[in-house]
Amino acid sequence: MGRRTRVCAILGGSTVTWTPPFPESHLLQRILPATAEVLEPPLYVRPGEGIESYDTYFGVFHAARWRRKTSVGELHVAVQVDGPAEVEIVAVKRMSEKVVESARVSSAGTVSIRLVELSDTNVDTYYARVRGARLVQGGWYAANAPLRDVRLNACITTFNRQPYVTANVERLRRLGREVPSLGDSFRVTIVDNGRNLELPAGDGVAVRVIPNPNLGGAGGFARGLMHARQDGWTTHVLFMDDDITMEVESVVRAIALFRYATDPRLCVHGAMISEEIPWMQFEAGSHYAWRYTYPLRAVGREDDLRDRITVLADEPESRFEYTAWWFTAFPIAVGKDNPLPVGYILPKWMLRKRTAVAPINSRAVGLATRSTKLLHRHPRLDEGYVLERDAARFWADMRALRSSLMRLRREYPRLKREYRDYYAE
Repeated sequence: MGRRTRVCAILGGSTVTWTPPFPESHLLQRILPATAEVLEPPLYVRPGEGIESYDTYFGVFHAARWRRKTSVGELHVAVQVDGPAEVEIVAVKRMSEKVVESARVSSAGTVSIRLVELSDTNVDTYYARVRGARLVQGGWYAANAPLRDVRLNACITTFNRQPYVTANVERLRRLGREVPSLGDSFRVTIVDNGRNLELPAGDGVAVRVIPNPNLGGAGGFARGLMHARQDGWTTHVLFMDDDITMEVESVVRAIALFRYATDPRLCVHGAMISEEIPWMQFEAGSHYAWRYTYPLRAVGREDDLRDRITVLADEPESRFEYTAWWFTAFPIAVGKDNPLPVGYILPKWMLRKRTAVAPINSRAVGLATRSTKLLHRHPRLDEGYVLERDAARFWADMRALRSSLMRLRREYPRLKREYRDYYAE
């Protein structure tokens, strides 16, 4: 693949307008500069002398993953710059890097570059570099239309976490103003188990608050899913915890994955990054290991997301059995029945069907491990708390868990009927 250099006409002229090459429904992911509120700027951009490089965790376009999971055909990239610049697109294959496209522009505006038919290349990742000016915004686009219309409903269950919920709602509203088409494809449903959440008025995305009895996280998410099933609008649901600092770009990418996914049952799981150590990945899914008191073993624990090799290399989708509620999105048609609000983690032998998964980036808080102890950490609890390994207690817990699971399996139909009768909506 040779390098092509071109002198581009500026779209938008001296007004420095953002003029993407395709409708927003073709947007796959945005290229974002680091703003003042981000915790770890190197996850967004690597600055240098007269250069900005987006070979970063949030900046890289994972071509191999989009090729495996989606119908994306001809790939385009658009970049808005604030002055005369050279924009380069770098392809990475097995950590070998090559500039495959570049464009020189003489004034501020939007540069649009056609790259490649995605199915015709074996490139792992692409990223953009800007020389001589600063990137204002950018995005990766598919030339072909999406396979399906997606209407994503974010269900947040909360109990007395007003600061986090209010901040995330404001971020999502700002996202809606930045990407206006989200008004037709994204809304937020907040199940308020504390019945005391008051949100300021705002625009950008539709937000609905549902007061609910304090039935815990599982009961709240069940209530949100029941509402989404009955509203006649939702095609996909996103479960989100109420104590995360959300990177809202995750919503843009999740919607794009759902729009172009070749498997209509594709589910999207968000990785978690520690707020205390904002360059460290805490988890990207988990495996079960029943020999331990805490049975979940995280995938990608302690990955340094500033590392170029980590973010540039192709990362095949990991197989995992557990995905948490900080960012879990799925088609509403995956399950036909409303769930029962119980917080059990079901073992593999009780799961009848598998669904495809695709990781995506998100932010949240953390838990850390120490050799023979489990240290459950939270940024608002400086001392944390420690759970010692204890074989006798472990087997007693396992027996109690097995007994509870068997009882749940026997009584689930009755409990589900009672719960659905309680919520007649």
